[in-house]
Amino acid sequence: MESSSTPSNEDRDFISLFWEAQNDHRLFKEDAHTKGEAHKAALAYALKFDWKWAETLLIASNLIYSNKDQEGFDLLSQLDFIVPPQFQGLKYYLLAIASVYVNKLDEAIDISLKCIADPSFDSPTMLGI
Repeated sequence: MESSSTPSNEDRDFISLFWEAQNDHRLFKEDAHTKGEAHKAALAYALKFDWKWAETLLIASNLIYSNKDQEGFDLLSQLDFIVPPQFQGLKYYLLAIASVYVNKLDEAIDISLKCIADPSFDSPTMLGI
C-alpha cells in the first residue's frame, strides 16, 4: 500500500499530462482547447475522475497563456481549499506565473518560493519562467 506522500499512478499520470498540456497552452494559446491534443487528453483524464479542480487548473493555464491573465489569476485564486495537497505545487506554479503577468511581483516571488518549497511540486523545468 502506498503512503499518503507517495503519488498514486493516477496522480503521476495527471502530472505528466498537465506538463504536456502546458506546451499546448504556450503553443496554441486560445486555440489549445480545439487544437491541443495534450490539452484535450489532460482535460479528458481530469473529467474521467471528476476532478473539477484539475479541469479548473487546465482552464486557468490556458487563460494565462491566451493573454487573459487576470481571468486566469482570479480563477486560480478561488482554488485554495479545493486542490488536493499532492497537487498544490501545480496551483502555486500557475499562480506565480499569473501573478507576474498581472504585475503582482511581490506576490509572484512569495508564491514561487511556496511552489519550490512544496514537496509535491515536480517540474521538468523548475517553474519554466
